[in-house]
Amino acid sequence: MDDSIDDASIGRAAPIGRAAEPASSPRKEFRISMRPRPKPARFQSLGVALVVGWVCASLVRAEERQEIPPSFWDSVFWTYTAGFDFSRGDYGLARNSTLFYMPLGVIADYDRFRVQAVVPFIVSDGPTSVLLDMAPMPLESETNSGVGEMLVSASYVLDPFASGLPLVELGVQLTVPTRSKNELGTGGWGFATRIDCFREWGPVTPFTSFGRKFYTSDSLDDRFFASVGASVELTDLVAAGVSYDWLEETSGATPDAHEIVPFLVLAGSKRWSFGPYGVIGLSDASPDYGVGLSVSFAP
Repeated sequence: MDDSIDDASIGRAAPIGRAAEPASSPRKEFRISMRPRPKPARFQSLGVALVVGWVCASLVRAEERQEIPPSFWDSVFWTYTAGFDFSRGDYGLARNSTLFYMPLGVIADYDRFRVQAVVPFIVSDGPTSVLLDMAPMPLESETNSGVGEMLVSASYVLDPFASGLPLVELGVQLTVPTRSKNELGTGGWGFATRIDCFREWGPVTPFTSFGRKFYTSDSLDDRFFASVGASVELTDLVAAGVSYDWLEETSGATPDAHEIVPFLVLAGSKRWSFGPYGVIGLSDASPDYGVGLSVSFAP
């Protein structure tokens, strides 16, 4: 396959299932979509449910998104996502913590723009508050459950700056303090910026992401995050991949988080797609292990 990427081959840089001009084949859109979407908050297991969910949303109805209607609202493509994430680990403490993370989200795609909102329901059992953007802190050993903090993000895909270079996606994200309990989030606003690069070489799509998260809470330090990995198209409707994720610590009391995330993406139909994944923690700031599944539907 020719390594060059141009508007004709990707449909005006529509690598994630967005409307293409001119129309690209479903196979082409599927192959370019085989990279994880960037993590919206912390890179650990509870964020992976959103990552794979975004990948799944990129595949749904790719075959139908070939022409842009004249009306603005008719040009917006909606996708609904749901999932669950289970993780367990001791986070460097004497007792294990168990976390269930169940996000519900909606995605709006318009040409090269994407906007997403996600609200999670969280169940935590253990002596630490290992939740969104929170460093491990000693707490009483009890179960907490409720609504977590809402994540609102927006991104834009740029054309390659020159022939042979990767596609670039710029994104921002806002963390809204919607938690129903103190143990289910920071309680403050957060803001993140990121840049993602990805490119297709035959059936293989390497990708990388880098960004920084800013906090309004005085108890948390702003921090960098990064991810690198690749996915491989196994069939026209199945792909597999793996990523290495790093997240800088938010205080001197905890180490950086390091994780390996293997994943699959299964395009079940024009409307449905599924994303099972696993998590392997490599540091005390990560869970020992985790599993999850994301589901996407486009009406």
